[in-house]
Amino acid sequence: MASLMVVLFVLGYAAIACEARLQVNKAASALLAGVLCWAVLILNGDAGETVRRLMEHLGEIASILSSSSAPWRSSMSSTSMTASPSSRG
Repeated sequence: MASLMVVLFVLGYAAIACEARLQVNKAASALLAGVLCWAVLILNGDAGETVRRLMEHLGEIASILSSSSAPWRSSMSSTSMTASPSSRG
C-alpha cells in the first residue's frame, strides 16, 4: 500500500513538473494524485482507523484556525458599524 502511494505521488509530482508538455493544469494533476492516494489509503487500510485519525487531525486544524482567526473577527466586528448613515455627508 505504501509503495503504491509513493508511486502515485511521484507520478502526480511528475505531472505537475511537466505541465507545459502534458498540457494539464497543475491543480488538476495535484487533485487527481491526492484523490488517488486517499482512495488507496481508505480502500486498502482499516477504514475506521483512517476516519478516526482524519477526524483527530481535522479537529486540531480547526482549533488552530479558530484561535488564529479570533482576533481578526473581533476587530472586524468592532469596526464594521462605525459610520452611521447620518454622518455620511
